[in-house]
Amino acid sequence: MDNYFNVIDPLYSINYANYKPNYLLKYFVTNLEPQFVGYNLYITAATPSIAETSTSGGLYLVNGTQPSFPQLAIQDSTTTPVIQRVQNFVPPPGITSFQKCEVYTFTLRALLNSGVLSNQSTPVSRCSSLQPALECGTDTSCNPSYCQDPACIASVQATCSVGTICNPCNYPSVAKIGCPCPSGVLPPGCNL
Repeated sequence: MDNYFNVIDPLYSINYANYKPNYLLKYFVTNLEPQFVGYNLYITAATPSIAETSTSGGLYLVNGTQPSFPQLAIQDSTTTPVIQRVQNFVPPPGITSFQKCEVYTFTLRALLNSGVLSNQSTPVSRCSSLQPALECGTDTSCNPSYCQDPACIASVQATCSVGTICNPCNYPSVAKIGCPCPSGVLPPGCNL
């Protein structure tokens, strides 16, 4: 799957202490095959293997049927991304909310009407907290112990969520509501 895919960090009201995180996904429709019917979304609390997505492990079905996000090849776009809100880890009827301080991994696969799936997109992982150093205990998936070192090396910082001591927000004036990404920049280093 050769399309742009990004997950925006969790959205929530900063005035509500017990918020339920939800996410915005952005992607371009780049599949031009006539049998293309949309994209399947896979969500896991760990990076999914190809075997998991092949057996529909973590498949997110918005309306109970595939694909997760219906699209057509004639809707292709490389300039305007499609934005989808994902409000729960498992959608209705068996709703499971995203949990604060948990890291979730999202991947997309194109679906053809013959049932054939494309290769999965590059997995995108996001922490369900904008301030993991303040909101999440040590050794949670958003704030592991190796992210507690302010003198961490760059390769470690790249694996730590923004808002940990190892990867602090670069914009202190807005640290309470997250760290905005400059135009064209993706995490690490920012989370909004």
